[in-house]
Amino acid sequence: MRVCHVAHGDLWAGAEVHLATLLEALLDVPDLELSAVLLHEGRLAEVLRGQRIRTVVFDERRSSAWKILGDLVEYFKRERPDLVHTHKYKDNMLAAMAGWWTGVPGLVRIVHGMPEPFHGMRRLRMAAYEYVDGLVNRYAVDSIIAVSANIEQRLVERFGSSKVVRIHNGIDLRQVGSSLPLETVRRQLGLMSDDLVVGSVGRLTPVKGQSTLIEAVGLLKRGGWNVKGLLVGEGPLRNELQE
Repeated sequence: MRVCHVAHGDLWAGAEVHLATLLEALLDVPDLELSAVLLHEGRLAEVLRGQRIRTVVFDERRSSAWKILGDLVEYFKRERPDLVHTHKYKDNMLAAMAGWWTGVPGLVRIVHGMPEPFHGMRRLRMAAYEYVDGLVNRYAVDSIIAVSANIEQRLVERFGSSKVVRIHNGIDLRQVGSSLPLETVRRQLGLMSDDLVVGSVGRLTPVKGQSTLIEAVGLLKRGGWNVKGLLVGEGPLRNELQE
């Protein structure tokens, strides 16, 4: 079975780490041929190539959407995937059109998170993306994967339970083990052994809700709880959250 992932690939965040982890784990599955089409050169492309995943980049910074669509059509004609797996709005829309044109048998879309709360013109543009993406999900996508219960609930409300399945992101435990004792790590982070730690790992952006976590920790502390909040990540809200 030939499976082609089409992804934006502009960041190295949850969706990109998920894709790299998934494909590495699937490399040894018999009779499964994996490939990836990305819309950006970057760390994801480097990681996938290092994993021996056949990877091609149709860089949106150098090509129009119509040029990328044409490249995808030619790629699908040549590679003949049995299943195309998409990850975000733009790659889903382009892959759906190219897949329809070339007769790809199956299309799967994974929803990694809720939309970012943009404002102004970016909000209008994102609303347009979401509308078209919703049409694609309803009429062209065969199955939608939700990575959490909350996302699953929202997708079921829009597209029905028969089309949505929940699959939590996997974690490669080899990459997250610590060689230091727990108490050593706590001391390095300024934590006492009896502190209750509430943590969040992710991009420091509004959609991740770290500000809500900070407010919740403050309420608990004022209520007498011996609790500390721990945020791990980078992003545009770092200074605001630190303050």
